[in-house]
Amino acid sequence: MNDINNTSYINYLLNLIQDSANLYDLSNELKLNIYITLIALSNSKYSEEKYQKELSIAEDFLRKTNNLKVKIQLKRKEKEINDLLNNIKKIYEDNTNIINKYNPDKLDIIPIIESKNPSEITKLIDKLTKEKIHNLDNKDMFDNLRNKIINNIFNNEYHIEDNNTLYLDLSNDSIVVSLDMFYQIFDYLLNIDNYPQPLLNTTSNRMHTILSANIIKVLIDKQITSNETIIPIILTNIINKQVDNQNNIDYSNFFIDNIKITDLYKLAENKNHEDISKSAKWRKVIIPNEYMHERIKDISKDGTYYFKDDIFYMEKIIDGTSDFKVSISKDNMLTFLKSYLESLTNKTTYTK
Repeated sequence: MNDINNTSYINYLLNLIQDSANLYDLSNELKLNIYITLIALSNSKYSEEKYQKELSIAEDFLRKTNNLKVKIQLKRKEKEINDLLNNIKKIYEDNTNIINKYNPDKLDIIPIIESKNPSEITKLIDKLTKEKIHNLDNKDMFDNLRNKIINNIFNNEYHIEDNNTLYLDLSNDSIVVSLDMFYQIFDYLLNIDNYPQPLLNTTSNRMHTILSANIIKVLIDKQITSNETIIPIILTNIINKQVDNQNNIDYSNFFIDNIKITDLYKLAENKNHEDISKSAKWRKVIIPNEYMHERIKDISKDGTYYFKDDIFYMEKIIDGTSDFKVSISKDNMLTFLKSYLESLTNKTTYTK
C-alpha cells in the first residue's frame, strides 16, 4: 500500500521544508495533496454557473471551427476565412485551459486550424466533440462523486494504492476513484476565477487569492519557489492527524488576534495547566494546545488564510463575522509544522 499518510511522505514533507527547490518532484502523493489543499482554499465550493459558462465557451469554439471548415470547403474569400480563423485563435488563446479540458489527446490545436485542411479540422472537431459528449453523459456521476469527496476528504483517512487509485475510507463505505478521474472532476481548481473571496476586507481577500494562485502555479510549473506555498500544503496533510501528546507541540508563537468571549471565559476558568511554556496566550489567559489544534484544524478545512508581510494569518469566518483568528510569522509557522511532522514520524493517529 502506498499510503499518503505514511512515514515516508511525512519525511518527504520534512525535507521539503529544508530544501524545496532541490527536493521537489510531482509525486502522486504530493500532487493529490496539492489538489486537496486547493479544495480547501476554494472553500469546498463548486460553481455550476461557471461550469455552464465554460461549456458555452467550448461550444462556441467548436461551432466557429466548424464554420471555418465549411468556409474553406466552399472556397470563400480569403479575408473572410482569415478573419474567422483569427477570431477562433483569439478564443483559444483566451480560454486555453477550458478548451483543452476537451482535448485529452493533447492535439496541437492552433497549427491544425492554421493548416486550413478540412480533413484535419474535421478530426479535431470530432475528437473535441466526442469528449464533450462523454463529459455531459457522465456529468451527474461526476457531480455526485465530487460532492461525496468534498464532504468526506477532510474527515476521513485516505491513501493511494497501486500508484494510481485513491481510497477514501468512510465508516461504512469507501470511495474508490482513479487519480486521473479525481483530477478530471476537480480540474476547475486550476482556474483562479473559481476561488471565492472569503475574508472580511479587500487586502486579505487579495492576499488569499495570491496564495491560491501560487499553489495552482506549483501544479502547472512543477516547481515550488516559495516556502509560503509549502505551509498550506502541509497544513492540509496534517489536519486529520493527532500526535500522542499535544503538549509536546509548541503553540506559543501563535498570536491570538480574535477569540469568542464565551470560549475565553471557559478557558480562563481552567487553572490546571501542567506546562504553559508551549501554549498560546490571550493576555493572561492560557489557550490549551488541544483547543488550538482543533481550531487550526477547523480553519484548515476552509482554507481561510493568507500571508501579509511575512506573517501567516488564519481566520474562521461564520456568517460574515470573524469567529477565531490567529497569526504567526512564516519562519515560526515552518518551525511549528516541522515539529508537528517530526512527532508524526513516531506514531500517526487519525482523528476526526
